[in-house]
Amino acid sequence: NENASHRFKQPYSDKILLIVAESWGVAREKNVQRSILQGIYNQQNNLEFIEEGFFDFTGATVQAEMRELCLLETQDGYAFSKLPAKTFDSCLPNVLKNKGYATFALHGSNGVLYERDKWYPIAGFQKSMFNENFPNLPHCEAFNGVCDSALMNVIGNRFKETGNKKSFVYWMTLTSHFSYSRKDLHDARFNCQKLGVREGDICNNFSLQAQFFDELGELIKRPEMKGVEVIVVGDHMPPIVDMGKKFDIPLHKNIRWNDVSWVHFKVK
Repeated sequence: NENASHRFKQPYSDKILLIVAESWGVAREKNVQRSILQGIYNQQNNLEFIEEGFFDFTGATVQAEMRELCLLETQDGYAFSKLPAKTFDSCLPNVLKNKGYATFALHGSNGVLYERDKWYPIAGFQKSMFNENFPNLPHCEAFNGVCDSALMNVIGNRFKETGNKKSFVYWMTLTSHFSYSRKDLHDARFNCQKLGVREGDICNNFSLQAQFFDELGELIKRPEMKGVEVIVVGDHMPPIVDMGKKFDIPLHKNIRWNDVSWVHFKVK
């Protein structure tokens, strides 16, 4: 069972940020993958290390959350709140909470969606914030949830608030959800034409991912992000509907089939 969160260094860093990135797959061409992550690589001198990779995963968003937070396989639907609480004892937030970390979860959609408001606390999050906690922040197309770009501040402020205390922050992103709305794209750096990326779903998805990493790159410049160890991992490959002929699908030149990316770095 592959996941990315097992890569956090042992013993655990005092400040940890785990981001599960909505619909972040793997660009087949290395230069395209690097362009998506450019905002992080631009900060390389500010990082203790950076590594990246990918692995195969088929499943829905919540299954990916379980994969990263609890290493649980979930084949039988999503009634997590009905599982015995001890099922969640070995989830990362519980493990870190027991080591004295302040644990915090963030998601731009409503807490009732997939019962996150119920199972996040059982998994070990002392505090969770959702769409309903941010009535004044801008909304994006995906589920009419809070825009990821508006939540970067929430992450920064959380590390600022916890100061020198041990802190684990988890964020399930949202804005890059299918159907990859160009309305939510305000960062034109990623150039599909120049990179030979097919217009439509793949271009729009990659552009939204690049925008996200550009903004994350800005976030990690802040003083409160010093010393934070970060893993960002895709939940599942992006659903692509405008693929052309069916038999081209597994061999699409721009995207690897059923793979998700991860990147792992620590801010100096």
